[in-house]
Amino acid sequence: MDVLKRIRGYIGKEKNIINIICVYFFLTFPIGYIDFDRRVESFDVSTGCLEDVVRGKMLPPMSHRILIPYSIYAFHKISHIPLNFSYALFRFFFFWSAFVLFHIYLKKWFDDKLAMIGTLSVIASLPLILTNWYCVPTDIPELITFILGAMWIRDNKYKRLLILIPLAAFNRETTIALVLLYFFN
Repeated sequence: MDVLKRIRGYIGKEKNIINIICVYFFLTFPIGYIDFDRRVESFDVSTGCLEDVVRGKMLPPMSHRILIPYSIYAFHKISHIPLNFSYALFRFFFFWSAFVLFHIYLKKWFDDKLAMIGTLSVIASLPLILTNWYCVPTDIPELITFILGAMWIRDNKYKRLLILIPLAAFNRETTIALVLLYFFN
């Protein structure tokens, strides 16, 4: 109940947040299409990578990055949605979440217009990354981790990092850089 009150309070203060969330939701569709269909390696190869991690056939370092592959695989088993579509849904959700969180983070520093410009700049650069790079299933969740970590460090909410860093380390080991950011702050 307390969480719902906080969300209502935030929406009450930020009149444009619903519009911004919808804009990023609809901008996620072209990014999702590019991610699903226009990448260097096919989406099936990337989905096979997830299966290899779950089955223990993947080599390090991917074999140690278990959070996202196991989450997607569990969702696939529970929902009975094919694995490649489960992976696509997770990617879509992570892209959308990263856009909204990045906007909220930039809003702490700038006004709404500049936060939108900054987020749109990131969205505009994603097709370059997605079409010219081999996709790693842990990349966008790691972006979310760094946005949350930087936001919590900025807001002096250090105790949340005690949960975020160990959990995110199961996704990617570079999360340890948040500790350095904490000490530099």
